Amino acid sequence: MRVPQRPGTPGPRDPAAQPERTALAWRRTALAFAVVTLFAWRVPAAMGSP
Repeated sequence: MRVPQRPGTPGPRDPAAQPERTALAWRRTALAFAVVTLFAWRVPAAMGSP
């Protein structure tokens, strides 16, 4: 017999989802780092600083 879940509670845990979430988080972090680095190089160049 299945026990009914309350609304708003998460379903059964998917152990395969954690590595995927970790990989996506690292990809998002690397992309954000690349964007910040490009802006950090571009702003002084646009202002004429050496």
